[in-house]
Amino acid sequence: MTQIETIDLFPELTRELITLLKELDISEREKVSPIKERTVKDLVSHLKDRSLRRLAF
Repeated sequence: MTQIETIDLFPELTRELITLLKELDISEREKVSPIKERTVKDLVSHLKDRSLRRLAF
């Protein structure tokens, strides 16, 4: 199986996510996400936590 390198995509995806999040107002952050009982804010917190943990190791 051929391995596909994706690491170079992460900085651009991170920039795009930050740009999108800056455009959200407070009410949009509190909307329910596609994952039941989780808000957009919950999902962003999860992504941020995972990124910080990765840096810690």
